[in-house]
Amino acid sequence: MEKLTYTHNADAAAVIAQTYDTPPLAYVRSYGCQQNVNDGEKIRGVLMDIGFGVCDSVEQADLILFNTCAVREHAEQRVFGNVGALKKLKEKNPRLIIGVCGCMAQQKHIVDKLRASYPYVDLVFGVDGIDRLPAMLVERLHRGKRYLETPVERNAVVEELPIRRDSGFRAWLPIMYGCDNFCTYCIVPYVRGRERSRTPADVLAEFKTLVEQGYKEITLLGQNVNSYGKGLEEKVRDNGLFLSTIDSFNGEIAKKIIHKIDCIWVISGIDHESWSVFTNDMRNNKNPELSFQQEIQDFLKSMNVGFNRFELPEDEKLAKEVKAYTIHNLYNEQEEVIGETRFSMKEHESSGTNKLFDLAALVIGQLALGGLLVIDELDSKLHPLLTQHIIKLFNNPKTNPKGAQLIFATHDTNLLNVKTFRRDQIWFTEKDHSEATDLYSLAEFREPEGNKIRKDRSFEKDYINGRYGAIPYIKD
Repeated sequence: MEKLTYTHNADAAAVIAQTYDTPPLAYVRSYGCQQNVNDGEKIRGVLMDIGFGVCDSVEQADLILFNTCAVREHAEQRVFGNVGALKKLKEKNPRLIIGVCGCMAQQKHIVDKLRASYPYVDLVFGVDGIDRLPAMLVERLHRGKRYLETPVERNAVVEELPIRRDSGFRAWLPIMYGCDNFCTYCIVPYVRGRERSRTPADVLAEFKTLVEQGYKEITLLGQNVNSYGKGLEEKVRDNGLFLSTIDSFNGEIAKKIIHKIDCIWVISGIDHESWSVFTNDMRNNKNPELSFQQEIQDFLKSMNVGFNRFELPEDEKLAKEVKAYTIHNLYNEQEEVIGETRFSMKEHESSGTNKLFDLAALVIGQLALGGLLVIDELDSKLHPLLTQHIIKLFNNPKTNPKGAQLIFATHDTNLLNVKTFRRDQIWFTEKDHSEATDLYSLAEFREPEGNKIRKDRSFEKDYINGRYGAIPYIKD
């Protein structure tokens, strides 16, 4: 495997400046997976590096590039349809440059089809041609002829490509490329090539830059991330995992990553009973950082669940069975407190109260450790106000000084309001026509005039009305 470093192409920048009176605009549209999206961001970065601006409309563009996907057939059909629609635009503006790149362009029969049936397409290059794009544009502008590359696998990793990211809070971070499995049903190895891994140092350097730039969500990318290390045999075992590898370098960032992963707890909000063991363990935990019995008592008391406190059995055997008891006031006929009585948590308390008990140590523990708590169906069995109270504990810097995170799935639309969440904290999931699930943020939506969704909008009402998608379509 060859490691290459992108360098600024001064000749290309000069040709662009001489060709256009004002900085030209590029429209880049990416289809397919997150890797394609990241490639599209790099394409924009390279174009901006040589003097292009970017735009959101084909009518404004001097250069149109479709960064394509070959995994799904309907994606290919959409590309051909969109390319065909540009014919009239090219007739009106002969100087317009139209290009097709990415996975589709890594297939010879696709390149042949574009050459024969789409004579107005000027540029065609595969997934490994992003760093050579400036030179291709120079060739196209100098000669005035089409530049259609024959697909060739390139066993290389190009570092330091400039990038123009689509989001200010979410970033894609590739750690490897390609796949060696050659499954009979999958085209990925043929268009993305064999497995090539980036060095841990390069990955960590980009990660550090993203953190310094303020990115909150960083996703590690690769066609087969479990095979990280291919081409790095001198540093990585064949069976070595990416995170354990970077941890072995003993870097401060790597240590922080590993620590954060150790503090990730994933639970079900429906089948939560098993987590009561964790709450019970807090009583006997010798680690002062994980001993939260009083904090749990205070947490349950703040919920006003109807009892004074809970008790756990002192007997070690019984403790493993988590036979917790709730202590209630005992009243006379004049409604005066005359003592206390003990109820069985599981037998006498509501399912909602039991869930709060089961979750208590997890919530309190993550707030203390600054970890990540992932809960499916957080609102199940809970009153909406109790759900909001748990959320507020994570959103309030006074109760969450270490920056613990809560990620949860819910169907409670009452939570969709600006008082509870920022726009970038609200995410939707929606199945497409191929039954694949798409995940997207409210922060990605725009008003008709192009501005972000206003804070004063009713997020819940807009969602129910279908403005953001992600709603079930029920047939009559």
